[in-house]
Amino acid sequence: MTVSVCMGIYNGEKYIEEQLDSILRQTRRAEEVILCDDCSTDRTVEIVRLFIEKHGLGESWRLCCNKENRGYPGNFYYAMSLCAGDVVFLADQDDIWAETKLERMCAVLEAHSEADVLACKFGLMDGEGERIHAVMAPSRSLGTRKLRQVGLREIFRKYQWPGMVLAYRNGWYRERGMGICGQESPGQKGARTAGEAEECHEEMGQSRKDGNQSHAETGQSREDRSRSHEETGQSRKDGNRSHAETGQSREDRSRSHEDAGHHGEDGSGPCGNGGSEFKVPHDIFLCAMAAEEGAFFHMDEELARHRRHEDNTAAEEHRVGKLLQKERKLWEIEKYLRMLGEFEERRVLRTEAGKRILREKTQAMEGRYEALQSGRIWRVLRAAARDWRQVRGVAVVCDLVIVRKGRE
Repeated sequence: MTVSVCMGIYNGEKYIEEQLDSILRQTRRAEEVILCDDCSTDRTVEIVRLFIEKHGLGESWRLCCNKENRGYPGNFYYAMSLCAGDVVFLADQDDIWAETKLERMCAVLEAHSEADVLACKFGLMDGEGERIHAVMAPSRSLGTRKLRQVGLREIFRKYQWPGMVLAYRNGWYRERGMGICGQESPGQKGARTAGEAEECHEEMGQSRKDGNQSHAETGQSREDRSRSHEETGQSRKDGNRSHAETGQSREDRSRSHEDAGHHGEDGSGPCGNGGSEFKVPHDIFLCAMAAEEGAFFHMDEELARHRRHEDNTAAEEHRVGKLLQKERKLWEIEKYLRMLGEFEERRVLRTEAGKRILREKTQAMEGRYEALQSGRIWRVLRAAARDWRQVRGVAVVCDLVIVRKGRE
């Protein structure tokens, strides 16, 4: 079993070297590490290049520099398309892995062929690396190392598997999901095509053999590499926006398939064929597809720490005071609804059961949004009673507190 580690990077100079070091120190080394920079305007590329040079990693670590900004989901999907390993581990630029992460998760995948996507548990830390203990933090590992299957309804009820805890079988992804997100499948499990490899080389401006030479030697100036996101049509703030924030309004989200872009005759999405960009985050995309097929599993072992800081791409939050702000909660629901709309438009789910779960979750979130907007406690309670299978009790309590605060 060969392993690829895949990381999309952008303006990560503050924490990225610590994460690269945790990947390098793994007890089970990866056959390749793919890092795709999305037009960073800070020293990220320089730090990565120097790290590769310092540790002599030019033969297995590959730094690809996008010619134009792809955005958060697009950059990760592109990086995933370049991976050649049998198993791909997703990594974020600001987290830290336990030294045994690759070893432990590979052992589980080798023992359980039924698992196409595998997740471990994770802890939280702040910008200084200190562990975060919070009421709204993800459930902590009990250390049992037990493996359990995760169903699709659980994915949509409470999503708690960021990309940095996931590993997936590359052959499965290339057959099942690659076409939906706009990447052409090479038709060969776990293999990168010569064209894909060459494209990465061109963006790097170097061959694999010469992988350690500087950007100046490859004809790409620091000025070009550091150009602002205003030039690429996206500001730095936009580059760090949440996974599902696509610039569409709530009205846009609910528009018909005809307005949103047509699917091909084979049912595939329009990405890669002149259609709109696929905006569903890569982590929930993988987990939902695998869960629908009964192939998503979660191991009770903490093997990574996720860093929460002011510049998190997904704008995640665990502080109760922040979570109980009405405008923030409405914004969270809006972006979640946009994501659910994309799931439907791109026909990500194939079974009737999966489509029904998606419809029920969409209806529940729309009802929750309307109840919160009304500012009436009885409407929050009515929506919760109607959609009790889709909305967690803690979410209902939060909504009640928000509405109560608004009436004071």
